Amino acid sequence: MKSRIRWAIVFVAGLTLVAQLGVAAASAAGNTAINNVTVTSGNAQYSSQVVVNFATPLTASQAQTVTQTIDSQLGAVAVAGSGTTSSSILTPSSVYYYPISCSSGDNLFTDSDGTFGVRNNCPYNVFNWHFRLSSYWQSVAISLVTETGMGWLRNGNSMPTGARHIDPADYLFHGTLNPVYVGDKIFYTDHFDFTVDIGGNVGSASMLIHGYLQATA
Repeated sequence: MKSRIRWAIVFVAGLTLVAQLGVAAASAAGNTAINNVTVTSGNAQYSSQVVVNFATPLTASQAQTVTQTIDSQLGAVAVAGSGTTSSSILTPSSVYYYPISCSSGDNLFTDSDGTFGVRNNCPYNVFNWHFRLSSYWQSVAISLVTETGMGWLRNGNSMPTGARHIDPADYLFHGTLNPVYVGDKIFYTDHFDFTVDIGGNVGSASMLIHGYLQATA
């Protein structure tokens, strides 16, 4: 976003929600045009962000209705902004590599935007992962969802990006991080792009998920 950016940190349902709030949006009133809404949630090992850029700018009143709808449906804070923006990785002040053991089965990380699951498949030295959009984002999606492909770092080294997929909003996206050995530290990130209709307001949604994992025995 252009000009100065203010970070507001809000605690809701035990999650730290970080909202990017542009100065222009903060002073929006009357018929000032609002172009986007941002929802961010997560913690030290997993977080996500959704940015919706609307095809037709909203008035401040319309934007308030949209953000209140999202707030009530997700239990998360939606912040309106001006201009066109995109989802971005938010580095936590303290990174925690969540341990994924050989015997722990599926480890699930759920926030307002969806559920990410990962399993340490030790006999094959791989992480099997899956992700599904939350029911709210499924309900407002009016297009197929394009997954750009899982990107990841293994011990700080870039690894091959996963395959791109285009599927319905209720699809269980999935893939494999290969290879992963005991002791490896993993950073992963993926993008999901789709069109939404929120109360008659159509926009392009960009969802980013990312997190930190460590393979343990």
